[in-house]
Amino acid sequence: MTITLTKAPPVVQSTRPHIRPLTSLRFFAALLVVWEHFQGCLCSQLGLDITYTSVAAVHFFFVLSGYVLTYMHRDCSGLEGTLRFWKARLARLYPMHLLALAAFLLLVPEMFPKTDFALMLAANIFLIHDWVPISSWALCFNGPTWSLSAECFFYLLFPLMLLPTQKKAWLTLSLSALLTMAIAYLYYSLAWHHTPSFLSWITPGTLVANSPLPNLFLFVLGMSLAGLPSFRNGESKIASHKWTFMEVTSLVFLTAVIFVLTPTCWYVLQKQTGLTQALAFLEVLFGDGLAAAMLIYTCSHERGMLSGLLSRPALVLLGEMSFAMFMLHDVIILWVGFHFYKYLLAYPILYLVPLITIFTTAYLAFRLFETPMRRLVVGSPHQFSNPLQSIPLKINSAVLLMCIAIFLSTPALADNSTKIAETTGRLLATSNNFVKDNYKLAKSGCKSLIKGIARERTSSN
Repeated sequence: MTITLTKAPPVVQSTRPHIRPLTSLRFFAALLVVWEHFQGCLCSQLGLDITYTSVAAVHFFFVLSGYVLTYMHRDCSGLEGTLRFWKARLARLYPMHLLALAAFLLLVPEMFPKTDFALMLAANIFLIHDWVPISSWALCFNGPTWSLSAECFFYLLFPLMLLPTQKKAWLTLSLSALLTMAIAYLYYSLAWHHTPSFLSWITPGTLVANSPLPNLFLFVLGMSLAGLPSFRNGESKIASHKWTFMEVTSLVFLTAVIFVLTPTCWYVLQKQTGLTQALAFLEVLFGDGLAAAMLIYTCSHERGMLSGLLSRPALVLLGEMSFAMFMLHDVIILWVGFHFYKYLLAYPILYLVPLITIFTTAYLAFRLFETPMRRLVVGSPHQFSNPLQSIPLKINSAVLLMCIAIFLSTPALADNSTKIAETTGRLLATSNNFVKDNYKLAKSGCKSLIKGIARERTSSN
């Protein structure tokens, strides 16, 4: 008997084109999260306060995730398709998650949990910490990863929900909405005052605000949205200026929801009790979801002026590096806040330093770590486009070595951060005094010179 060895069939990747406007929108959503954390930790005393924008931004991410994954992975069926999907998601999340967690452990030991350190760390590594409805667990270590933990919960259910959301979208969406309403009602009108003893360990606010179950509606909404008729292929009977009007209207509506409806409802949610809280939470969730769905659907067709603007290479690049920015910004903000806060108060111009650091670090992490690691895990060097491929290898290597050197010297820098900050403050104060003294000297010299010239002219006359 002859045994013939053949190569395993190559992994078939989705050939659907990436929707560039949606990639760009990711950057602006991530920017809202960064800004809220930045003003909350560092510059609240300056009055630069945009409260609760991150709530709407994360809700936008959940809807966008459901839409894009359904658009890209419609063939996710059977064991092979499911494993292929999970592998792609693993390559997308884990490299940056582990890098951000390592940076957090090295740079911000002040934020370590006081109890259950090992259990929380293990849960955070495997991104299941948000599945525990306790605030200290959901937000342990790198805080923004609670949304990644919720996404992992959605990824596990995605292959099971794909067919129902395409065949019976309204039924699936209605069931997820009922689940959200049931959880909100139970833990805001009943459990808030009459919690059974066996549920006393649950944090009600964390269960409805951070838990995957109530947020599942947003993910299902995005999946159902991908099943609506699409005008991406072929001619559309709707004129371009009408698409522009729909895109701009959707953007205005989402802006109003983010900066008016969400902060108002969140304020009511914190000040009221009982059924009022449940209604406020549902208004936030459903309002954010509806506004996000409108903008995502209209911009995904790429037929209006707004989607054309969002398709510019620079904005697409910012969208591609937005995940690295989302993962690393909180670590940078906390580290700067712990070691340099009083100097930021003395010299407000220094607030630009952590912002520049966030963007620079995100760019380098995306270019030198996230993209290569994603390709390595997936095993396909051509799957992901890289707009920075033209940068020479020598420059990449030099930048990488520089980043490694800075990273290795960070512990020593942290130990001596107070001395460095004090020295910097003294240098700034000295330079200010030097400029003032020389300005006075130059001013008096100019006056003497002018008087001398005037005297000479008077004597000559």
